[in-house]
Amino acid sequence: MVSIEAGRMTGNSCISIVTVTGQVILNQQVVSPVTMINLAGLPAGLYFVRYSDGDKAEVKKIIKQ
Repeated sequence: MVSIEAGRMTGNSCISIVTVTGQVILNQQVVSPVTMINLAGLPAGLYFVRYSDGDKAEVKKIIKQ
């Protein structure tokens, strides 16, 4: 599980999990300041978590072992 805290939320806030090849694994709307995402079904590797709120976007790297 990964916990993602959204600093500010708008009606357009969403979180995406993306592989290094650009494949979108998950795309979900943010409905609370803290979002839990289950990565148990994904293989080990490098992923990017992209948070977007309509005005700005932020990308963080995560490594699943």
